[in-house]
Amino acid sequence: MIEAYIHNASQAEKLSKELQLKPIPKEGNVRLIIPYDEGVFYQAQRIEGVHIVSNIQLYVDLYNYPARGEEASLAVLALVEKAWNQALIGVAKASV
Repeated sequence: MIEAYIHNASQAEKLSKELQLKPIPKEGNVRLIIPYDEGVFYQAQRIEGVHIVSNIQLYVDLYNYPARGEEASLAVLALVEKAWNQALIGVAKASV
């Protein structure tokens, strides 16, 4: 399943046409999501040319995903904790 956050309905429609996506009555393999606020785009990142949500947003999305989502979220959480620890160590060194 591919899920993508889209800013608005017109962007979703344009992307659907470009990718030749067809709506189906049941769950498909692509889901375009229009979030209720812009928070999901905060600190979005680009990895190998692909726009990705922040690691924190990815953690939240995976944690709530069925099947092995919670397990995958723990791997992302480890990356987040490592980054936080490195940032805190940098702050501690700067204040010494």
